[in-house]
Formats: sequence, C-alpha cells, structure tokens
Amino acid sequence: MPALSLSLGRTLNDSIHVGNPPGSESISRRPYEPAVVAEGPMRRIGFGIRAYLATPRLRVLLALSLAVAAGGAMVIVNSVVIVRGTFGLGDREVAPALAAQTS
Repeated sequence: MPALSLSLGRTLNDSIHVGNPPGSESISRRPYEPAVVAEGPMRRIGFGIRAYLATPRLRVLLALSLAVAAGGAMVIVNSVVIVRGTFGLGDREVAPALAAQTS
C-alpha cells in the first residue's frame, strides 16, 4: 500500500512527536480525565446546574440576572397596579403604559 503524503512532505508512516517536547518531563500535566457521561435529560440538567454553580464568575452572573429580573417584574406588576388603581383606568390603558416602559 503506498504511503499518503501530507502538505509538509511527511508521510503517514513517519513518526510525529505528540505531547511534551523532549527534555520537558518536569512539566506537570493533568492526568487524562474521561468525559462525564450523563444519561437522560434530568441527569444532564443536574450536571449543568452543578457545573454552573461551581464556577464563581457564573454564580455572580446568576445573582445579577436574578436581581435584574426581580426589578423588571416589579416594574411590570406595579405598572398595572398604578394604571388601574391610582388612575382608575381599565385594561385598554394598561397596554400603552407597559409599551411606554420599553423605550
């Protein structure tokens, strides 16, 4: 069987060094860790949540997102209460009031 040639003039039969360069055995490397195989959607969801919460930067981002969502929810709910209760208007006027908040 003829050897296939690569773009750099090497053949597939040539040995190509993969890994640490010679003389660099003092470099510490993590041992091979096999991929975690999660079976079923609930295990994958649980794995994703644990991985997300295990990362400090993502925990801060989650807290910030929850704070922004809570603030937005209060604005939406209070807008309905203010338009109906304070101004004494109906459902037709709630929609323009909510639309005015987005701009």
